[in-house]
Amino acid sequence: MPVPRSWPGSRDLGAADVGPPAAIICCKPALSLRVRHSRDRAAAVVPDGRRATSRRWWYLRRVYFRCFSGYGYTAGGKPRFPGGASLLCLAAAVALAFLAVAAVEADEPGEDGAYYDDVYRLYPTFESLPGVDSQDIRHLWATGIRAEGRGDFLSAARVYEQIARTLPEDSHAYWRTGRAYWQVGEYLPSDDKAGRIRYFTLTKKWATDGLAVNPKCGECCLYRFAGISRLATVRGLFTAIRHAKEMAELLDRGIALHPTHSDNEWNTELGNLYYAASHLYRLMPDWLWLRWILGVRGDRERALDYARKAHEITPIRIDYSVALGAALLCVGTEEGDQESITEGIAVLRDAARLPRLRYRDDSLFLEHAQKLIADPDEACTYSPDGWIDVEGTLVAEKGAQH
Repeated sequence: MPVPRSWPGSRDLGAADVGPPAAIICCKPALSLRVRHSRDRAAAVVPDGRRATSRRWWYLRRVYFRCFSGYGYTAGGKPRFPGGASLLCLAAAVALAFLAVAAVEADEPGEDGAYYDDVYRLYPTFESLPGVDSQDIRHLWATGIRAEGRGDFLSAARVYEQIARTLPEDSHAYWRTGRAYWQVGEYLPSDDKAGRIRYFTLTKKWATDGLAVNPKCGECCLYRFAGISRLATVRGLFTAIRHAKEMAELLDRGIALHPTHSDNEWNTELGNLYYAASHLYRLMPDWLWLRWILGVRGDRERALDYARKAHEITPIRIDYSVALGAALLCVGTEEGDQESITEGIAVLRDAARLPRLRYRDDSLFLEHAQKLIADPDEACTYSPDGWIDVEGTLVAEKGAQH
């Protein structure tokens, strides 16, 4: 699975997050494979105040004997003294041992709080998370957030599951687990239907469990919607249409609950709710009979209102700008409103000057913006997945039934 860059605040954490390459340890490659296990044994017997220094001496001593033991003894029973090449080998191994210890220590909370520097950069609202007063839960949250920052959403989901089991009465870890599983499914290849169904099912399950714990969890509404909508998309467009009423109700309920959670200054779950609702109400046809059959119909003006609200919350997001531009073009072309068309094109052009917050995804959204500018008449069928002709699908299905 490619390493995605779309999680809020994602960035490279640097070389400290990986161990030393075993291929360049010229003495005993087994040393690199035992770093974690050996670290645990050393930590068990060294006082906290001297742990870092003691560990380095422990590794140095281990590397010394590893390098020297490979040369055996002379006929007289004396140890063979290594030559220049061997001394170079030893020096390289010692340096790698220090790097290995540094990498190991980067994954442990330090007394000075340095471990959490990356966490605070990725997630400024870290201190508001439930259970952070407990050192164990605090460390779990930090581990999950760092995993998300590296694009390892599967590891993050499993960590958040542990938190949910530890704090079963708090809905936060439930929807965070669902969101992480949703990200896993999003970045699987489109032809891996089994994998996508598996992870979107887990998204739906964890968000649903969160709603059971807290019926006022707006974020849970969003990620239950995400699970249902993506499952329906994988299984076919008409399946998605059949779930349109439930999806609309989840979004409306989530917006009414007005969730306040934000990962950082540009990613809020309320903004994401408005963004998702703007797409749903724009893509659905506004036929009156559709409400009689499905219980919901499209509303282009409502979609535009939601797109504006998402954009007002975070005007620097490219995907929000493209959604607003599409909503303006859709209203403009459907109602013959040239002013809305002009505004929509301007919003889409301005999107190219916004910061790339979501890396790979933002590049795709900017491509979508250029296509919308070139062909405004297709704006009503635009979705983040591309162009979806819901109206044509419904007409075809109705004709097949007759």
